[in-house]
Amino acid sequence: MDAALVERHFAIFEPDSYLPALAIDPRSLFENRIVLRQLPCTDFVICTLSDCLIDAIESGKRFRTFDCLKVIKHIVKYGARPHELSSKTIDRLFFLYRNFIFSSREEVQWCVSVFVKDQKLNEAHLKWLRTNWKSSTHFVNRLLRYPGTSTIISSWAAEILAEDLLPFRRSELLGTLIDGDLPPISRNLNPGEVLWGIFYSKTTMPIKTKLLLESTDDACLEEAFEIALRLSSFALLKRIHELANCGAA
Repeated sequence: MDAALVERHFAIFEPDSYLPALAIDPRSLFENRIVLRQLPCTDFVICTLSDCLIDAIESGKRFRTFDCLKVIKHIVKYGARPHELSSKTIDRLFFLYRNFIFSSREEVQWCVSVFVKDQKLNEAHLKWLRTNWKSSTHFVNRLLRYPGTSTIISSWAAEILAEDLLPFRRSELLGTLIDGDLPPISRNLNPGEVLWGIFYSKTTMPIKTKLLLESTDDACLEEAFEIALRLSSFALLKRIHELANCGAA
């Protein structure tokens, strides 16, 4: 048995002590990728691996881009996460995201998208996504599926919805604007789009249920039925049943 091989696996249990020697540069990161993929998703691990690649990028060194990025992606997506990543760590991930999201290789784009998916981004990150939203569907997805509320996103969504620049994303756009009540612009959407907008909103479940009950009518029973099942809402299901019975009478 190779003792050096065994020792490399020490990093899985004590990354703070053993990881630096395995990711001195992108080449060593690539060579140790099988072990590194098994590391936990901590600030130290992500910062160490990200800095390894960022240093190479800033110095103009070439490296196996996709293979190295996949290591970080796997850790971010599947690694044990004892706590939320810090803003400092997310800033590094966003640097890599911004650097590679315009890659000509679609697999690289999807890879780095995982870096920022469901992450709490700072104001500068969100403003960059807003400024560049026309450049990629990835940016639109990150804005509309952001895990939380942001005035940067809601003001952008209001502008896009008012000008109908993303007709196939109307419901998601509306969802970013719902906070307790339906905004006036919801009157410009069809009933089904409004229901899905409520579904996508970040408001509380009691408010979401209240709005769904108030907005459901004969014109959108199919949409309401699907939403009721997704939300496990018995109250909405009973409302649909009531309307369906009236329609059949």
